[in-house]
Amino acid sequence: MSKSISASSASLSDLSVGNATSLPVQSGLDCVHAYFNGQSDAVPTAVATLLQNAAIGLVTNQTGCTRDGMQARHVLRDGGAQVRALFSPEHGLQGNLEGDIASGQTEDGLPVYSLYGAARRPNEEMLRGLKVLVFDIQDVGARFYTYSSTLAHILEECSERDISVLVLDRPNPIGDTSEGPRVEEEQRSFVGHLRVPVTHGMTPGE
Repeated sequence: MSKSISASSASLSDLSVGNATSLPVQSGLDCVHAYFNGQSDAVPTAVATLLQNAAIGLVTNQTGCTRDGMQARHVLRDGGAQVRALFSPEHGLQGNLEGDIASGQTEDGLPVYSLYGAARRPNEEMLRGLKVLVFDIQDVGARFYTYSSTLAHILEECSERDISVLVLDRPNPIGDTSEGPRVEEEQRSFVGHLRVPVTHGMTPGE
């Protein structure tokens, strides 16, 4: 398994959380954007190595953008990263779809694999040839939002295939308050995959 590295705007520290590499900062994507624009210390060395050398799958939607609105896939591709596939969560890449979503491709032929359709987790075909999945989605801090379930499934599947996961973290918009009951084991589902309170006070990376 790959080690996990956590970076904040103030300090760096090592964490061990499966095989995920997490950037809990004001916006992890903004740090990556700064790195590609010459700020070599904007991300940890291990993250830079992944971004420069690995075949990447990007899990994102319309919320995956920099402060000035640049989408994650463009930040990565313009920076020279080898983005080989996109993965979309519930509501699709643009956040405007309902129900099960079919896989497809972008206008320039990049595969878009839906993780809210026939499959709820990435499979062997989707992950073939990839060395790292980059996750950049703004969560809202509520258990029933399915983005954390998607991330959990990604971690489970990637851990079995020695694929690293890089979480470009974003703040929890409702803060660090934890309220409400936890999900009972027998009631776990895709809208309650993690055994956390209704509002859990954590970011996706945490």
